[in-house]
Amino acid sequence: MANTILYSAAALHTVLYVALQTSISLLSLPRLVHQHLIHNGAAAEKNYRVKDAYALVTGATDGIGKALVEELAARGWNVIIHGRSTQKLEPLIHRLSDQYPNQHFLPFLADASKSPEELKLPELLRQFKGCNITLLINNVGGLPPVKALSELTDEEIIQNVHVNVSFGVCLTRVILKEGLLARKSCILSLGSIGSIMTLPGTPTYSASKAFTTKFNACLREQLASQEPIFRTDDIATKSVEIISIIPGGVRTAMTPIDHASYSPFDGRTFLVTPAAFARATLGKIGLGQYYREIYSCWRHEFQMGVLTAFPEEWGVRAWINRLLMKAVDGPRAEGWKRLGAGWKMVDGKLVGPDTGGRKLD
Repeated sequence: MANTILYSAAALHTVLYVALQTSISLLSLPRLVHQHLIHNGAAAEKNYRVKDAYALVTGATDGIGKALVEELAARGWNVIIHGRSTQKLEPLIHRLSDQYPNQHFLPFLADASKSPEELKLPELLRQFKGCNITLLINNVGGLPPVKALSELTDEEIIQNVHVNVSFGVCLTRVILKEGLLARKSCILSLGSIGSIMTLPGTPTYSASKAFTTKFNACLREQLASQEPIFRTDDIATKSVEIISIIPGGVRTAMTPIDHASYSPFDGRTFLVTPAAFARATLGKIGLGQYYREIYSCWRHEFQMGVLTAFPEEWGVRAWINRLLMKAVDGPRAEGWKRLGAGWKMVDGKLVGPDTGGRKLD
């Protein structure tokens, strides 16, 4: 009898919750139309690509960051490209310099997993003192080894927090303090749907991405505040657009799946290529004056809309998430295994060492 009452209460709660969330989603339709259909995607160039302007992109030698750099270059930007490996930075800069000879591409070598004290960011950034940085993209991020928290070492945890939190925050602070950011500029930072979803394999990653989202919201309010304690002579006159992007699944080394699905019950349906994500993300610049958090891709917003329509209570949302991600877990694990065997993710495709550099379908 008690179980029957409990199940009935859970069912009623779920039905009412879904109905309420669906109604709220309908009220969001004007926002969705504005963000994904009406907004002019050329605002980045119109507002911020002034004469001799530079974009600075962190974590820019692989995956999403590399795709952002390539898209910015194609749009005519000069780019400061951050990475931790000269083996990856130099070939990328040489290729872009050959492809776009009238633009400038500068290396920014720094290991984001190190502590701010070790990095000495003020000294590293002084080389860009003459650059007119109008767009800062805090993209660098990564997962720790996916295993039980008790099996992670202190070093693995601290390094993951440095990559996902400390580096971006300290970089932003130094750029503001040293006057490297133009008076009219944009700071765009990438969070993750992991900060919204409750995922068992990513406690440090998801928590750090939630920090990023809240940090951006608070920084936005601080820069707009009239309180003297929050202002300095240099920053007071700035007009800085702050954008928090919430990415979903992108086919990178973090999600090494190179084949799509078109079933609404298959999580692979929501995966996009790095190039498509980069185009969509840069197309959202200009919306920061209206919205705190933005999904670059409508697929990712639809995915989260489906998930958050169900309550976390009674384990309903977790069950829906497992249903959606069931088809992802196997191919992702296989992708990680291939990466460990020498394969690479290139433009959203797995490339094997025995394919001569050809992408596999």
